[in-house]
Amino acid sequence: MNWLGLLFLGLGFLSLACGVVASYLSNTPQAHAPQKLRAEQKPLPSASSYALWRERRTLRHAKQLESETARRLRPQLYSEDGAEVLAAVVSLGALCDRTAVPALMEVLESCVSYQPLGWREIAVASTDALAQIGDPRSLPLLRRLETVRGIGLIPNIRHAIAIID
Repeated sequence: MNWLGLLFLGLGFLSLACGVVASYLSNTPQAHAPQKLRAEQKPLPSASSYALWRERRTLRHAKQLESETARRLRPQLYSEDGAEVLAAVVSLGALCDRTAVPALMEVLESCVSYQPLGWREIAVASTDALAQIGDPRSLPLLRRLETVRGIGLIPNIRHAIAIID
């Protein structure tokens, strides 16, 4: 084998090792979360991989069509400060901006998945904002979250589904 073949073989093994490490790190609970909280966290039920891929592809495309207000508030939605996120979610819900639905869905899904400090308030506000907007694109996520037990959002989620349907 020549040196170029050995280089590509080495790069292949390196990328395989990086994939294994990334997979391991993405499935571990947060190190700073209390032990009790880690035990209570339940993963979201998984949809079929094709359906999930299609849903996320549609959301990525929708981000490109965001209004100026939604684009301006997007950095606040991903802030570390829960009060700032909550204010942005409430603002987008009050505006009934349909172009903000993908961002609100991402905030809701990440809140339930990672459960940062103050996540319930943000998740309730996101669910209410999606209900105010009434866009049916949020129904697959809401129906998936409806089956998660122990998150305490089931009444809000069912209410949002009833309004959107």
